[in-house]
Amino acid sequence: MAFAREGGVLSAAKETEINRQMADAGNAATVGIYCKRGKHETYFGTGAVISADGHIVTSTTVVPEGATEIKVYFTNHHRRAAALVEVNKELETSLLKVDATGLPCLALATTLPKVGEQAYTLGNANNMILLGEQASFSAGIVSGLYAVKSADTQSSYAGLAIETDAAINPGQDGGPLLNNAGQLAGIISLSYSKARWQGLAIPMINVIDGLRALKEKRVSFSTKPMLTPPDEDTATSTRLARAARKIGQSVVSLQIVRQYPAEDLPIISAVKLLEEVRNFDELPPEQQVRLNAEFGIAEHIFTANRQFRRPEAPVTGLLISADGFVLTSRFNLMDDVAFLHGAGVRKIEYKTGRLQEVIQDSRSGTRQTVNPVKSVEVTLADGRRLPARIVAHHLPLEITLLKIEGEALPFFNLQENATSPKIGEPVGVLGVVAGEVPFTLNAGIVSAETRSRGNQFQFDALINYGNSGGPVITTDGKICGVAIQAMSPGPEMGRLLSDQELGRWGVTLNGGLGFGARIDRILEALPALQQGKDVKNTKEPILGVSPNPADLNSDKVLIGDIGSKTPAERAGFRRGDQILAINGQNLNSWKQLFEILGAHLPGDEVTVKLRRKGGLRYLQINDRRIENNDQFQSLLKDLKSGQELNASFVSSGGDDFDVKVKLEEPRQ
Repeated sequence: MAFAREGGVLSAAKETEINRQMADAGNAATVGIYCKRGKHETYFGTGAVISADGHIVTSTTVVPEGATEIKVYFTNHHRRAAALVEVNKELETSLLKVDATGLPCLALATTLPKVGEQAYTLGNANNMILLGEQASFSAGIVSGLYAVKSADTQSSYAGLAIETDAAINPGQDGGPLLNNAGQLAGIISLSYSKARWQGLAIPMINVIDGLRALKEKRVSFSTKPMLTPPDEDTATSTRLARAARKIGQSVVSLQIVRQYPAEDLPIISAVKLLEEVRNFDELPPEQQVRLNAEFGIAEHIFTANRQFRRPEAPVTGLLISADGFVLTSRFNLMDDVAFLHGAGVRKIEYKTGRLQEVIQDSRSGTRQTVNPVKSVEVTLADGRRLPARIVAHHLPLEITLLKIEGEALPFFNLQENATSPKIGEPVGVLGVVAGEVPFTLNAGIVSAETRSRGNQFQFDALINYGNSGGPVITTDGKICGVAIQAMSPGPEMGRLLSDQELGRWGVTLNGGLGFGARIDRILEALPALQQGKDVKNTKEPILGVSPNPADLNSDKVLIGDIGSKTPAERAGFRRGDQILAINGQNLNSWKQLFEILGAHLPGDEVTVKLRRKGGLRYLQINDRRIENNDQFQSLLKDLKSGQELNASFVSSGGDDFDVKVKLEEPRQ
C-alpha cells in the first residue's frame, strides 16, 4: 500500500488510516490471560496470537512456570482454556496453545526496529478484554534500544530491550509491541531502566531464537509485513530520528560522582512476602486480608520511592564549542536533599507487616543536608572520556555550563542551528544510553512557547533522569532548547517517603509535562556563563501596570494601578483600561501578560491593544499629548513667550485602539 503525502509529509488522513489498520489487526490478535499458581497466586495480563491454530506468546509475569487453570479471553468475546507449551525464564517468555483454527494472528518481526520508527502497544489494560471491551491501543515511537538489567518486583529480565513511549498500563505485560509494518516486534515486559522508567519490550527476534518450538519451526507463524512502512521523508518520527543521528555526534554522556553514592532501596514483592508467611492458610480471614493489604501498600510505596532516588547512571549534555563548552540541565548537577544518620545514609529495610514503623524508623535520628557533586566526567560519542569542571549555573534557565579540554571536539554550532519553539511543532528530546544505538529519542509537540517569564517553554515529550540536559530538536535538525528538570522538587535520599509526601512532586518523571530552556535565552546568556558568572536572576522588562487584587485571577487583564514614570504612564494608560493583546497575541490572564513581557528585553517596543469606554481621546498640542489637567499645567510651564501652538483633538473612533510602548528595565 502506498501513502499520500502533503508537502512531503504523510497526510493526517493517511496517518489515521495506518493507525486504524494497526488497531484493528492488533486488537483481533490480542488476548487477555488469567491463571493461577499454587493456592494463593493469581496472575493476569496480555498475550499475542502468533498462529492461526492457537499459539500465543506472553510473559512469565502473566503465565509463570507451573501455572494452572489458564484462561484466554478474546476480543470477540470467546473464552478458551490454554495449555502451557514452553517457558524461557531468561527471556521471561511463555508459549501457550489453545484448541482453535482460523484465528487472526500477528506476523513476527525478524529484525529489530530502528529508534524513531513508529511503534504500537495493545493490551488487556485494567481488565478491558475480560469486561468485554476491545484491547487498549496506543501509538508512539521506538525511543531506545539498549541492554537492561531490571530490578522490578516481578521482572528480573536482563538483556536487550526495545523502549517505547507508547502507553503501557497495568495489565499490558505480555502484550504485543508492533513495528511500523504491523509485525510483532516485541513482548511487553515489566522490566525497566532506573535511568529511564519507560515501557520496554523483549525483542521478538530473541524470542524466536529462545523458544525451541519457534526456532525448530514447530509453530506455523508468518513473517509477512501487514503493510509497507512510510519512508523516512514522510513520517515525523523518522525525520526526527534522522535529525537525531546528525546532532547525536555532539551529544555527550556525563558521569557524575556525588559525595554520597546512589541509594538502592530493597525490592518489595507482595507475592513473595505472602509466600514467606508461615501457615498463611491457617490464619484468620481478617489477618489474611490485613497482610494482603499491608504487602500491597508496601510494594507500592517502595516502588514509588525508587523513582525519587537519583540512580547511578549517565545523564545527557551537548558539546557546543570547539574549545570544549558543554551545556546541560542544572537538574543533573544540583545538590540533592539527603537525610543522614550519623556519617552516612542509613540502609532502609522492610520488616514484614510494619510499613509505618519502617517509615518512622527511616527518619528518626536523621539530619537533613545536601549531596553535592564531587566530580564530572564526559564521554564523547567517539568514546573518549574527559574530566569536566563546572563553569557556571543559570538559575532562571535551569542550565549549567561545563568545560572539557581536548582536540578535534565534535561540537554542535548553536548559533547556526537555533530556532524558536513554535506551539504545536513536533520536537524530540535526545538522551544518552550505552549500546549500538548510542542515543534515545522521545517525541512530542511544543505545548507552550513561553514559561517562567519567557525563559523556558513546555512540551509533552517524556523527560527522565537519562535525557535531562539533552537537546530539544526539530525535524529539520535545528535545536529549540535544552530539556531541563525531570522532576520538581528534586530527588531525595535517606528516608522512606509516605504516600502523602510523595504527592509533593508537581512534576514527575515521564509525566508529559516537560520543560526546556529556550535556545534564544541560552544564546543571550552564554557570554556571561562562559566567563564563569553565575546568573541568579535576570533583568526582565516592565510595562508598569498591576491588577486590583480582586481581578488577579480574572480572564480579563484590567489595569488596577499604573506606576509613576513607567512606560505605561508615558503611553497614556489609565486605570480601568483592559489590555486585550500584545503584538497581536490575545490575553486572558495577568499570568499570560507577565509571560509575554518576560519573553522581551528592556528596550523592546511592543504594540499594546487597549479597550477603553469611549476609546482613545486626547488633545494634541504641538508634540505634547494632553489627557489631564496635570499634563496641561506642565505644558503651560514649558511654554515660551511668543511660541506658536498647534492643537488638535484625537479620537480612536472606537473602544479598542493600539498603543506603542517601549519597555524599560525596572528601577532599583
